Amino acid sequence: MATQPINITDIRFEAKDVEIFSIPDIKTRLDTLQNYFFPRLEGLMHDTVDLIHEIYGLHPYDRMTTTYRPSHRAKARRNVDYGEVHIGLRGRWDRSEPLAAIASLLTFTVEPEGFLYVALTPFAQRGGPTFETAISDLLRNARDQLEPIFALHHVAQSCVMRGVFVNLADAFRTDLMASLTPGYRVDIRSPAYPFPVERETIAVLQEAFAAMYPLLEASVAIAHGEPHHLSDRLESYRQWYRKSLEEAPAAAAHVHASALPVTLPELDGYQIIRPGLWWAVLARDRWTCCSCGRSSRHEGVLLEVDHLLPRSHGGSNAIDNLQTLCHKCNQGKSDRDCTDLRRAQVEHLQGDARPQP
Repeated sequence: MATQPINITDIRFEAKDVEIFSIPDIKTRLDTLQNYFFPRLEGLMHDTVDLIHEIYGLHPYDRMTTTYRPSHRAKARRNVDYGEVHIGLRGRWDRSEPLAAIASLLTFTVEPEGFLYVALTPFAQRGGPTFETAISDLLRNARDQLEPIFALHHVAQSCVMRGVFVNLADAFRTDLMASLTPGYRVDIRSPAYPFPVERETIAVLQEAFAAMYPLLEASVAIAHGEPHHLSDRLESYRQWYRKSLEEAPAAAAHVHASALPVTLPELDGYQIIRPGLWWAVLARDRWTCCSCGRSSRHEGVLLEVDHLLPRSHGGSNAIDNLQTLCHKCNQGKSDRDCTDLRRAQVEHLQGDARPQP
């Protein structure tokens, strides 16, 4: 079944999401990340690719592929918990090409402490001195175009793992990189925003991702030994940004309308169910709405936890009194409705399986 991304206006990252990273069992933790958390990141990525197409008139997947951490593929050889979570773009690669072809990546990254930011990593894997020198020269030559655009989005000039900061002109000098300890990683980053992350902030991060995309594209082109179009892409971004300022009043009204808070039920589980129990209910119900059967993974629905017997009628937070519903079904369920949708769904499936007379 094809995956349908969540609509960008429905995406939110709640403070409670941080609790996913401390689920003790690694399999449950990874399953929860992949089936409940990742669909929102995929929706964010899908909408950002559309923004890149709008700005630059190109389709990133013509030359790029999606990168995930942790892997969420059903047939992955292994799923490793790296701590951080990310989704983004990197160069395509086959075994006939140098490893530098996939050395660069641009991602939305989530830290386990609950921070979301954009990171461009030109050397996720060592591409060799020729490749690294070419990227260093690229950055120095394009600095006058890059720095004003990066300044718009408060993008850090460069940061080296373990907190060593250098300016953009010196960030990728071969002699500097040779002096770093093994395991270093150099990135160019946006600010990191703590959970909860609101719609306005998500839009800011999307623009930062799009602004950093030309440098990713140029790095991939260099890795393939092809000419890059960095200067043209940066000019396209400058023109798009100028146009967006001219349309700012209309755009601001649109953002305001899309950012209006969704009316949640009075006794919404976001506020009254402890996070560990929340994840246990979703995992038990296989991250699927017990009413309509849609899942966060395949249909991109937002999942919530509902009380079978409402708390206003004396219902408890015991797991047997909780069920998974998508946001639409939960909104349509009255607080006088005590239907056990999990049982109704099982009985419906069993009825379908009975031999017909």
